[in-house]
Amino acid sequence: MKKLLVTLLLTAVASSAPASSLPDFPFVFAEGEAEVESAPDIAVIEFEVTDYSGSAEAAVAVVTTRCGELLSYFLEQEIDRKDIETYELRKNMLRDYDCDRKYLTVGYEVHRSFTITLHELDNYGRIFEKLMNTQNVDGIRANFDCTLRKEIEAELLSKACGIARDHAEQLATGFGRKLGDLFAVSREGFWRFSQAFGIPGGSGGSRGFQASSTVSVPEQFFVPSTIKFSANVAALFKLGE
Repeated sequence: MKKLLVTLLLTAVASSAPASSLPDFPFVFAEGEAEVESAPDIAVIEFEVTDYSGSAEAAVAVVTTRCGELLSYFLEQEIDRKDIETYELRKNMLRDYDCDRKYLTVGYEVHRSFTITLHELDNYGRIFEKLMNTQNVDGIRANFDCTLRKEIEAELLSKACGIARDHAEQLATGFGRKLGDLFAVSREGFWRFSQAFGIPGGSGGSRGFQASSTVSVPEQFFVPSTIKFSANVAALFKLGE
């Protein structure tokens, strides 16, 4: 399913410029947005294996054992070794004060980070549930993506640019003018244009490319049916005669 949205933000004639950077010619300003929903085929799961103990050796031993168990499990699930990243082994000393306000070491925390990339989503729910039910696993989060992301973003950007131009042309025609050459274009949105050219107002918010997945909360072990991709552009055109 595809949905195209366009927001027209501003038209202006620069007869009296509020800032020296404002263009000294008549112009029209428009923004275009394009969206598409696509089924994900990649999942990236990030988590930490962590343990707290009164001794550093004990905490390291627990984390090492758990990491070995998980690595064996991932290989049993036929996850390619290159898709399993383990990094950032950290040890933190936990301290407190005694009655004389002197530092005391009360224990140690040891952490190891993992990133797992799944190219086959049939076993996503099983792996995610395994992590949820495994001791010493913390900070689990999953993101979904598409292998064709670059192609999707390129198509969306082209559509967003075309939509912005179409609406700028409609505005120019409505005032009996022709649309001139493109003067400036950006993915950053109208609020950056307003700063650059001294135009008051403008809308904020994140711009450029965005992607979001949709999944209901009780079904956290399931793959979302779609990911929404969107692209935004803002364009400034000269007005012809």
